Amino acid sequence: MKRKIEKQNRCLYKLPPIIKTDRNPEGEDFFPYLKFDFMKRLLFFKRKLIDFYLLKKKRRENKKRRKKFNQVKVAILVELNLN
Repeated sequence: MKRKIEKQNRCLYKLPPIIKTDRNPEGEDFFPYLKFDFMKRLLFFKRKLIDFYLLKKKRRENKKRRKKFNQVKVAILVELNLN
């Protein structure tokens, strides 16, 4: 189920295609709504990437925190805190 949701989210990141129509034979995306949509999706993608990076960073920190320190590490930390 989680994988399916990730797949759906991935589709949101895809940028809108350049549409070739009669009014737009060269396929230039000069329609303002397309440009707006493009920028909106780009910003959304950027925000998602940042969120993902921060989540990974938080996970790494939590993982490190969860590891049990052996007595040597604890002793070193205590000495550092005392100094």
